[in-house]
Amino acid sequence: MEIAVHEPIPDGMVEYLSPWAWPKEYHSWNWEGFEGVPLLVSVYSRCDKVILELNNQVIDTINISEFKGLISRINIPYQAGMLTAIGIKEGKRWQEKSYRQPENLFQLRIAPEKEQIVARADDLAYFNVEVMDDLGKLVPDAEVIVSFTIRGKCHLAAVGNSNPQDMKSFQSSTVKTFMGRCQLIVRLSEGEKNITVTAQAQGLKLATTGVQLN
Repeated sequence: MEIAVHEPIPDGMVEYLSPWAWPKEYHSWNWEGFEGVPLLVSVYSRCDKVILELNNQVIDTINISEFKGLISRINIPYQAGMLTAIGIKEGKRWQEKSYRQPENLFQLRIAPEKEQIVARADDLAYFNVEVMDDLGKLVPDAEVIVSFTIRGKCHLAAVGNSNPQDMKSFQSSTVKTFMGRCQLIVRLSEGEKNITVTAQAQGLKLATTGVQLN
């Protein structure tokens, strides 16, 4: 089961999607400044029905149908707090998914795509970085400047954030997160046994990870 919230559409504008496009939805209930504005919430589930709660108050019960592609959509006026979807299957509580407005950005999280690499000269190691809130959940609208410290016989090959409008060099020493994420690519050298990478951003707890090279 998954729930996603569509980005508010500005007054006077309409969204048109081509057959190859997808709506701009976020796994987030953090829309400060849009209090009282109806937000389109999509529910994706194979449960029989889904109960939606806002700040522990039931606001709707949705019957899920395969004939609708297992997707249901509902407009919910925004208010700060927690949005919860409870999946019911065969009369029992089956799954639960919650999003809340974070109290604050808390830390970075960095993880290698592979913890062990058979390294040859000029091989690459990929590290994914996320901005987390005080509950350890991704903050999908966070945009912070991240810098890196790399230890070991290697060097920065590229940084990226998947933002198609960001024209900054891929080989810059810093990168701004997009939808709460960014990536570091490190070029390896033969003879090194392990490398350590640290990601840091102003006001956030830094994160460190390592990779063993074989």
